Amino acid sequence: MKKAKAFVIVATVMISLLIAPMQTSALLPQSLQPDELGNEIIGIAPYWENVSRINMTLSSSNNTASADVSIFGMTGTTSINATITLSRVNSNGTLTTVRTWSNQSSSSSLFTFSGTNAITSGNTYRLSVSATVIRNGVSETVSDWTERRL
Repeated sequence: MKKAKAFVIVATVMISLLIAPMQTSALLPQSLQPDELGNEIIGIAPYWENVSRINMTLSSSNNTASADVSIFGMTGTTSINATITLSRVNSNGTLTTVRTWSNQSSSSSLFTFSGTNAITSGNTYRLSVSATVIRNGVSETVSDWTERRL
């Protein structure tokens, strides 16, 4: 009787240990799931009234950075006006602006931007966006950024 009880307890603990990691990852919000390249994303997703999401991609080839930004406005969005900035992250953590694209705009609920700029490979760069989004006559400023070693 004692052996059977001990076996049930040990089996229950083992099964719980095997299931727990699966349950934990299944419960992570989308913002904490690995991205399409398998990179672990750690952070808190912002909440905006006028924007459902912002997608940003920073890549490089032949000492040229490619910056892509998409802002998805909610239904009723009539305009999106954005400033996109490419900065180098210095070894002490400060930023040096490499390029700014100002007054990029869309008169719909979808804003897309693609730009390139010369860079020095081997450095970490930050792509940031700040945008004013007007939806149903209400203005909201949203911002986001991503960093990557290029």
